[in-house]
Order: sequence, then C-alpha cells, then structure tokens
Amino acid sequence: MQNVWSDLKENIANKIGAPLYKIEEPEKEGMGDFAFACFDLAKQEKRNPVEIALELSKETSVDGIKEVKAIGPYVNFYVDWSALAKDVLSKPSKVKANKFALIEHTSINPNASPHVGRARNAIIGELLWGFIRYGFRDTL
Repeated sequence: MQNVWSDLKENIANKIGAPLYKIEEPEKEGMGDFAFACFDLAKQEKRNPVEIALELSKETSVDGIKEVKAIGPYVNFYVDWSALAKDVLSKPSKVKANKFALIEHTSINPNASPHVGRARNAIIGELLWGFIRYGFRDTL
C-alpha cells in the first residue's frame, strides 16, 4: 500500500465492482469522503438509481469505512478517521528509515512582530520536521 487514500478508494471500487475512475470525492460537506453515482448502473439494469444506491449501501462493507449511506442516486462512503490514523501511524517502516532528510522551511521575520499569520508557516514546518524525523534516522 503506497498511498492509503488511493488504496481506500481502490478497495471501494473493487467491493462494489465499479471502475476506479467512477469513485468520486464529493465537494459538498456531509456527502461523505467518497461517492459512487448509480446512473450508469441504473441504465444497464433498467432500474431506478435510488433503489440501486439503497441496495448497494446495505450490502457494502469496506475496511476503513465507518458508514455507507445512500443519498439519492449516490452511494456515499464515510472514512473511519481514527482507524485510518492508527493505520498510518502504526506503519512508520513505510518511510525509508536508512535515508537522510533535509528539511528547509520558513522562519519568523525578526524585523517584524510575530503573530499567528507570520508564525503559521514556521509552525507547519516544525510539525512536518517532527513527523519526518519520526520515520528518518537523520534530519537537518
């Protein structure tokens, strides 16, 4: 598993028997992390897409997905974020531990007063440095 998010998307596609490109990532909040539109399937089976979505939502169970819900003609998948975080953090060996990492990021401007806007990039850089240091032996 090289990319956890892509693997999750691929698992959903395999579970419902759909091509990978048909699994969407909805832009609207509350519509899940992944969605599958049942229009093409409804056309093939000559059935109502809402019925197909309801049927698929009841039958489908995917590891890493907390909830599968039918919303209209879409099957929406909600990621189990705590399980995903545990999965990602429990496998630091995916990062090559024998490699060296050079991390360069911004620092606060010494000629200006520090505030959240100016400190943001430095804080993000320090956090990334900490995460990468966790998986690498040597960091600068």
